[in-house]
Amino acid sequence: MSRLIAVFMRHGALKHPAGVAGGNLPYALTAAGENQAADAAQRLADLAADMDFKVDDDLECSPNEAAWQTAAILGEELEDITDRQGYRAVERAELAGRSLGSVANLKTTHIETLIEDDPRFTKAPKDWLARTDYRPPFAGVETLGGAGERLGDFVRRRIEELWPHLTGDTLKVFVGHGSALIHAAAFLDVLPKNRAAQLALPPPGGSSSNSTPPAAAPSSTPTGANPKKATAKTNPALPSNTAPPPPGSRRQQTQTPQSPASILPL
Repeated sequence: MSRLIAVFMRHGALKHPAGVAGGNLPYALTAAGENQAADAAQRLADLAADMDFKVDDDLECSPNEAAWQTAAILGEELEDITDRQGYRAVERAELAGRSLGSVANLKTTHIETLIEDDPRFTKAPKDWLARTDYRPPFAGVETLGGAGERLGDFVRRRIEELWPHLTGDTLKVFVGHGSALIHAAAFLDVLPKNRAAQLALPPPGGSSSNSTPPAAAPSSTPTGANPKKATAKTNPALPSNTAPPPPGSRRQQTQTPQSPASILPL
């Protein structure tokens, strides 16, 4: 029987306004983010080759621009690397980041003030952005755990749908948003729940931004725009098991616990 492994991939760095909360920011990738997506394509191709797997043609992604761009660049780069055509970014609403509903895209300090000033609510915990089960008291807001469950349920359904139709060992890519992917991995029992909460913590002195990969090891930031930018033709990170990149490579490595399960975050 053919094997199917889900690969969780976070979008590249985006143009994140300072202090703004949210896992669904409607902004494009930066030049560094474009380079990260191109580098991820090489890592993915290397991983597939090492495992003797193929990468599924449909690179499923959140509908937010940065995630779609990341998937589209992945497809363009994979076509060049593998000499195989037909990769495409496929938007899935279920892969969107954690919803903050009526307070989406406000600054974290503004959200905290709104909570504090409303006599119905108690003051938000200091680490509310990273708490798995805390739900800010506004319409349409998800908990991080709820976002992870939504995404994890979707991934599980897609795996079950695809498995009977496989024609060989396959890597199935899902491009989304850091905290939602982390909590989806916890929901699917790939990552311990307490570790998911740690990885979702905002960086010291800043808000929970989606502009850098979660749990990224120190590395130099790529500079210069990637020549292959996403185009409209395609519309209808966590542990790595790959070898270290060669000297001078721009690939970013990540550090989280290894898991034997068939969800492979890249």
